[in-house]
Amino acid sequence: MGNVRPNERPKLDATPRSPLRRVAMSRARAFLACACLLCLAAALPAQDLAIAPGELRIEERGDGGYHLFVKAKPGLGSVLLTESTKDPALELANYAYRAKERNAVNGGEKRLLDGEFLPESSGWFIIDSTPEPDAAFGSAFELFIPYVLQYGYAWTRNGELFVADGTFVSVRAFALPYADYRGAWADNPYLIRVAQKPFERPPASPEAGRDLSIYLDDTVKAFTDIAERGKGTVRFVEAAEDLPGELARILDGLEGPRVDLVVCIDTTDSMSDDIDAVKTSLPGLLAERVGRFERFRLGLVFYKDYYEEYVAKKWDFTSDLGVFQTRVDAVKVAGGRDIPEAVYEALSEAVTGFAWDADDRLVVLVGDAPPHPLPRGTVTKEKVEAEAAMRDVVIDVIILPH
Repeated sequence: MGNVRPNERPKLDATPRSPLRRVAMSRARAFLACACLLCLAAALPAQDLAIAPGELRIEERGDGGYHLFVKAKPGLGSVLLTESTKDPALELANYAYRAKERNAVNGGEKRLLDGEFLPESSGWFIIDSTPEPDAAFGSAFELFIPYVLQYGYAWTRNGELFVADGTFVSVRAFALPYADYRGAWADNPYLIRVAQKPFERPPASPEAGRDLSIYLDDTVKAFTDIAERGKGTVRFVEAAEDLPGELARILDGLEGPRVDLVVCIDTTDSMSDDIDAVKTSLPGLLAERVGRFERFRLGLVFYKDYYEEYVAKKWDFTSDLGVFQTRVDAVKVAGGRDIPEAVYEALSEAVTGFAWDADDRLVVLVGDAPPHPLPRGTVTKEKVEAEAAMRDVVIDVIILPH
């Protein structure tokens, strides 16, 4: 088995032989996100520890990760999430994934290794030995996969992984509870695929107070932090038709006499109704307000995510609202896949990509999804904050329901 650290075992070799198959898609309460697992192997052990595509369901609910359900069946004692690759020379271990913090789903689950229970100080492994009733499967194990996973230890190969669309994982199945290697076990490698689809939002109730449950917690936390560090304000919009008016009210609060404004807006699938409202109403609302300024310039940054049509697309400053209308009308809403988007990349483009020289310098970030919890490129939260401060650019945010 090679030189293996005592904390893990290497995975079984699983040569891809079966066609890719879609497992499941599900609608979460506050939004609709489709997530599926594509099977990458069909090499099965004699004991039935193979987990077929029809025995899995994965849901992205907007609570910081994915909920993976594995159908309980005779002979399956526990499941553990691990890396899906191994060292060809069998000299390095591959590791079970751990969460960075305790969660309600798997935080209390125990794990055995070499006949002894691991202490909680070893980390919160993505493991389940206690199946529970499930509407689709009858009974199922549940693994909560946070967006950021840890692997390895200080004395070994180690790091963090952002679990996004296209991430490979292995669902390691054990005959015994607690991921006990003293019994039979087998790896089931899968590829996570995610897509977003818009859905009809419930109408806003003017009589009721703001219902924060319609917004993603991660979005509220991240956008609030962006606004606080950017010396801006936080605004919430419940219905798409209210977005242009909120943008106009931001403009009402500027003194000028010269204004540079960049609207930085998410253009993934979940924003389709919001973009339609901007196209229809915003140019007219702006035309009613910009006349009081000595000079008014408006820029645009559209953003999606990595591996989409674009990460961030910039339209330079213009004082011509007709040109602005043409640019907005041309935007195509599509893509998005997993929930986090390229928020910091878009803000970096907005802050550094324009020649700011007005009295009021403002970026308005408009979106419904949080930034990546780990950088996917060279842009970081700290870089964006420093660049904005250096240029005296204020960052306001408008948070939309997802």
